Amino acid sequence: MTLNEKYNIPNDTIITIGGMVGIGKSTITNSLADALNFRTSLEKVDTNPYLDKFYHDFERWSFHLQIYFLAERFKEQKKIFQYGGGFIQDRSIYEDTGIFAKMHYEKGTMSPTDYETYSSLFEAMVLTPFFPHPDLLIYLEVRSSKCSTVFKCADVRWSNKHQSRIGKKCTRAIRSGSTTSTFARYSVSQSKSMT
Repeated sequence: MTLNEKYNIPNDTIITIGGMVGIGKSTITNSLADALNFRTSLEKVDTNPYLDKFYHDFERWSFHLQIYFLAERFKEQKKIFQYGGGFIQDRSIYEDTGIFAKMHYEKGTMSPTDYETYSSLFEAMVLTPFFPHPDLLIYLEVRSSKCSTVFKCADVRWSNKHQSRIGKKCTRAIRSGSTTSTFARYSVSQSKSMT
């Protein structure tokens, strides 16, 4: 008996894994996909033309970065549903607005005008009955005391020269809980009301 049969998981299910940088989304995505014989949709950051610029100047590039991620995740979500499901997805389109864009707005690294423009575009694209939502969203969290360990592991695993700046500049807001609760409210209530 397969896990799909044991737990009554349809073959067209879409499961999204969310959480902060370095927490293990990709590891869990790959493990679940192997266990359920599903495809993976992994977050693509290597081809992002704004990422390096963003790490050097949050205020100048946060809006551009978020728009790029919104467009790429929107295209990826459509592709997953065009395949007919059966995917485990690393990172959700909801995190961009519910956590990252909101955090930049609250910290002053995204202007009110840019945040309003981004939020309006997100709502027009995603918060409609026409946009395909995942069947299940799993949000991974880590205790604050474990964050430095997670980032040390992420530094080694990704060899990302900007990881330490993420740790210093972004994780405090993510760990504070205010952005996480917004994300949870956005993803769960919006997804249920739209399907």
